[in-house]
Amino acid sequence: MSSKLNQTEKIKCFEFLERYAHDIEHNYGRYNWGSPLIDNFCRTKNINKKTKNNIRNLHYYFWFESHKMPSPLGNLNDTAYHFLRHIRNAIAHGLIKKERKMIIVQDFQKSRNGRVTTQTMQGQLLASDFWNFVDAVESTKQ
Repeated sequence: MSSKLNQTEKIKCFEFLERYAHDIEHNYGRYNWGSPLIDNFCRTKNINKKTKNNIRNLHYYFWFESHKMPSPLGNLNDTAYHFLRHIRNAIAHGLIKKERKMIIVQDFQKSRNGRVTTQTMQGQLLASDFWNFVDAVESTKQ
């Protein structure tokens, strides 16, 4: 996949991977997808922050799988953490690209033999908003 990301965007990807490994990965259960910060960002930028995977005619959206997992805070669904994990996977697997003015990210689940089984995330935002959105989600850590 040709990414067409510029140098600054590529650096932001590597910086995010580092933050994920050092800070995000070990903080499941500490993020808040329902934060007013995220809601306001989405409202002002016209982003559907989590839609169903069969909705493809939106301009700015994310759909992704999330589920309950055990954490030190109990068995809960940290949707924001799952979003950040999907972004990490998209970057790590080279499934982030820029088309025109949009950043498009995807994630897929693989079976034990390495075959792709199902798509688990897709999203697209204006490139000018993408990292601000990721930063807003990260900033909800409690």
